[in-house]
Amino acid sequence: VSPSLRSMLAFASCGPSAHAMCLGVISACASRPALPGPQNEWHMDKVRLMDKSLRKIAGSALLPSPDCSAAHAINLASNEDLVIIAHGPEEDPRLSYATRAALDLWGVDWDTLVALPAREAGIVGQRGAEIQDRGYLLDFRGVGTAKGGGKFLVEDAIVWDLHEDGDRSKAFLGQAAMVLRRNCRPLLDDDLLS
Repeated sequence: VSPSLRSMLAFASCGPSAHAMCLGVISACASRPALPGPQNEWHMDKVRLMDKSLRKIAGSALLPSPDCSAAHAINLASNEDLVIIAHGPEEDPRLSYATRAALDLWGVDWDTLVALPAREAGIVGQRGAEIQDRGYLLDFRGVGTAKGGGKFLVEDAIVWDLHEDGDRSKAFLGQAAMVLRRNCRPLLDDDLLS
C-alpha cells in the first residue's frame, strides 16, 4: 500500500477535523439522491459499498470495520477535508455522492453536483484500461472541471470499481476515487507540459 493511500485511509475513519481531503467517485443509485443526512443515514449503504469494494479489490478500507455505525458515514459526508464523489453504473452516469469537501472543490451545492453527468464534472485521465483490468488504480492523475470552467489537477488519486459485495464477478455498481486534498490544485500552464 502506497504512503499516500495509507494517509488517505487513516484520515477516512477519523473525525472531520482530522481529515486530510480526498476525492472519490461512487454510486449505486440511478435517481438523484438527497443530501446526506439523518433521514437517509448519511448514505451509509454507499459508504459501505465503497468500503467493501476497496477492501476486496485493493486490500484497503475506508471504514474502521465493515459493520461500523452511521457515525462514520457522517464523518465522511460532512467532512470539509475529505473529497469523495460517486457515480453509478448507468451508460451516462450522473454523480450520486459527494462529501462537503467535494462540493467545495467543485464550487457547487449538493443538488447541482448530483445533477451533473459524471463526464461533465468528472476527472479525465488516461488510464481507464488499467482500472478496467485490475479494478483499481492507486496513482491516477487527471484534470477536474469546477463550476465556471476552472480546471484543477488531481495527482496520486485512487480510483476503484464498485461491485455488489465488493466481488468483481458480481454486478458492477459504479466507480469511486479519492485523493488527498493537498494533491488537488488549480491547473497551471506548466502542468500541460508534464
